Amino acid sequence: MAEEDALGGSPDPGHHPTDAEKPIGRRAFLGLAAAGVAAFVFGPGAFSRLDRWVGSGDSATSVVYKPQPIDLATWDLAVVGHVHKQLMLTWKDFLALPQTDETLDFTCVDGWRVQARRWKGVRLRELLDLAGLDESATHVVFHSADAQYTDSLTVAEARSDDILLAHTCNGELLTQDHGGPLRLVAPGRYGYKYVKWLTKVEVIAAGAKGYQGYWEARGYSVDAWIK
Repeated sequence: MAEEDALGGSPDPGHHPTDAEKPIGRRAFLGLAAAGVAAFVFGPGAFSRLDRWVGSGDSATSVVYKPQPIDLATWDLAVVGHVHKQLMLTWKDFLALPQTDETLDFTCVDGWRVQARRWKGVRLRELLDLAGLDESATHVVFHSADAQYTDSLTVAEARSDDILLAHTCNGELLTQDHGGPLRLVAPGRYGYKYVKWLTKVEVIAAGAKGYQGYWEARGYSVDAWIK
């Protein structure tokens, strides 16, 4: 199962895993059955925001929600926390920033890979430079519009040239199912680091303890480097 897909569709417009590619554990199956009963009893609207139940073997089950439809006319991106100047960028503001491209493979921790995706967006360090970092800053946390999915990079990692906040893949704007309008792109790392539906970038002072995001809290590696 591709755990990074649990937050809304395939990770890439060029790849749409079938049900056969996404096995679920016994608990997840029971959860799906329960959801089906509830939908039958209460009507299809009962789970209108339910995106997918996912499990890791038989050991864990998570419920993850897709955010309500995102309107670019009202969307904004906040850069907050341990910074000198907090930012609130509209879609127009974001597109006015220097744009760059990165071509790289997308790799799932389960082993499948989509090759040579061309991402376009803004280098994260551009935003961090605009905001200015406090000396106390140690990590950058990425918040999804679903209000529960987060992940992080150290400040040093976040300032790397290849870390993007991407809005386009292979020449097409990201759909909501694929993390649009904005998602993190972190080369060299597994796809669960590619946080979807970004609405807030928060600079924190976590110190040596670091930060534990959604998947890390469920046992996945914090650095997510591809082995």
